Amino acid sequence: MRRCSILAIALAIAVAVLFGAAALLRGEPGATPITGDAPPSPDLRRAEPAPQVGHTVDAVIERTSVAAAVGPAEAPLDFDAAVTRLVGMGVELSELVARGDQDAAMRRNQDVGELLARVLTTFPDAGERAVDRMTALSPADASLEANLRRQVLVVILRSDLEERQRRTEKGTPRGAVDALVAAILAIVPQDEPTANTLGAELLVDHPYLGPAHEDPVLELVTLSATETWLTQVASDLLRTLWRNLEKTGARARSDLASLALLFFDDVNQARRLAAIRELVRDPRLRRIAIERAHERRDAALAGAIGNAAAAELDAATAFEIVRELHELGGSTLIGPCVIAAGRDPPAARRAYEEALADSRDAGLRADLLMASAMGQDGPAVELARTALRDDPDPVVRGRAMLALTAQPDASVGERAIFDALDDPRSGSDADLAKVAIHGLENLARLGDRNVVQRVGQRLASHPLLAEADRARVRAVVGRVLGDSPR
Repeated sequence: MRRCSILAIALAIAVAVLFGAAALLRGEPGATPITGDAPPSPDLRRAEPAPQVGHTVDAVIERTSVAAAVGPAEAPLDFDAAVTRLVGMGVELSELVARGDQDAAMRRNQDVGELLARVLTTFPDAGERAVDRMTALSPADASLEANLRRQVLVVILRSDLEERQRRTEKGTPRGAVDALVAAILAIVPQDEPTANTLGAELLVDHPYLGPAHEDPVLELVTLSATETWLTQVASDLLRTLWRNLEKTGARARSDLASLALLFFDDVNQARRLAAIRELVRDPRLRRIAIERAHERRDAALAGAIGNAAAAELDAATAFEIVRELHELGGSTLIGPCVIAAGRDPPAARRAYEEALADSRDAGLRADLLMASAMGQDGPAVELARTALRDDPDPVVRGRAMLALTAQPDASVGERAIFDALDDPRSGSDADLAKVAIHGLENLARLGDRNVVQRVGQRLASHPLLAEADRARVRAVVGRVLGDSPR
């Protein structure tokens, strides 16, 4: 593994400890091992056993300091002692970063990287050892030390997978990568955190699954029928396996399409979701799926197709599918709108503008607007203003108002609320006035006392609001102005 990759991983450990984000621990794809002699490291044979639940950060750092004083290593590393040492170093590194001691943090970061490199080059079975140690970790243990130990083991696993895959792509037989993947699959059903960390993060959408893993993946799919928390991971693993088989030529695209059609009506949810993801990739098969959803009046199926389209297709195509299914799927299609809009905000805005011009389903416009106006850039603000001014539906206008009150400039939200309340179309709309209270709460989070006071005065005297609603307005204003307890 390249030194820069190792150091990036090590620094990521510190960041993950600070923010509790294990997902930040990712090695650089395609990394290659360090060559040459590794720098001297502490004698890990004399490090103490792995810390038990309940040890403090200070205790971990103390053990780290003791181990560091032992002197240069002259004997092979002990895997468990090395992991414990990495845990302690990671805690110390996080403390240095938190204190802003960048020079010391970089030195410690280098130490972590060098030790991790030694672990990976010393133990050809480092991945299998990491899997074995993962089985001993309790998912209920959320201590800093336990979380960092998990992260260290995941880094070792990810790095070993990448190295084995790199060798495979250079012509080495798949045996080594297949064995490690099989070991990972064996503990995926251990518990939900393990399934998400090892299955979803390490294997899904990566090239590691191959023909040797068809049976264990299908076993996970079968198990998900009773262990429903496994459903999404099992489905994603099956989908990834199919893609890898297609890419390597182990299975023909036509064979996988036939399999997806077979599984489309499967009672197993994991198989069904994987099949839908596969079907939407092909325009002809996509049409079959959409037609079946309409024939069955199946809102859940419409939502699943929409989610698959948002994940697999370009945003414009995904929005067209959402439009076709929205009358049937309703609220199940909000998620697909948000996903596709996140990938291509301009496409979402165009979809809303087209729906407004065609006077399509107001619910569709509301979802498209919510997805389009979530950003804080100029186009998002302008779209929300356009909807507030031009959309004939009060629900859509209410969402536009809320989108504008979520902008960092409180005056933008204030103007939106006043424009909505002054709109002749809203004269007898008590619901829109209640939505404006939510807008006031958005503005209160920005802390602009003058804006909150002005909007609060307007709403507190609104003739369509009940006394309970007015009391809610007064409470919000009081919290911001300091006139009432939070």
